[in-house]
Amino acid sequence: MSSPSSSMTAKSFNRIRQYYPKAFMQCTTQATAYAQCLEQNDLHNIKQNICNEQFQQLKICFQKAMKNLAK
Repeated sequence: MSSPSSSMTAKSFNRIRQYYPKAFMQCTTQATAYAQCLEQNDLHNIKQNICNEQFQQLKICFQKAMKNLAK
């Protein structure tokens, strides 16, 4: 992330930057599964939604982690 968008306050942008690495570390299993799916499906010819199940699991994990860290 380079800079906050117009709809994102500086405070929320900084909070995301602060928590992102910690949240990612809580989702390594899901991130690995997503990366493996992408790798198995040829990164140069990837089709939309081909790894959607793995992506959704990573997204859910990441959202939960960010929510817990922000408490």
